[in-house]
Amino acid sequence: NYSYLCIECHKSFTHNFDNKEDLIKELKNKNLINKESILEMISNREISKEHLVFLKNEHFINEALYSEFIELVDGIHG
Repeated sequence: NYSYLCIECHKSFTHNFDNKEDLIKELKNKNLINKESILEMISNREISKEHLVFLKNEHFINEALYSEFIELVDGIHG
């Protein structure tokens, strides 16, 4: 998640529940979260299963990508 947001933006995103939907929509519109960036974070061990659950629940990724990414995380993280 820090790969997408600076520390101050992350704090705002994490703790500002009133504005969270707008912030998620903005991230989606900018296409900052995409297959390539997620694969890079997986290979760099910068993303966890919990992050992937969030991305799936917020519709950044679909079920097929979620399953693919979970397999990769399991393979890398052991």
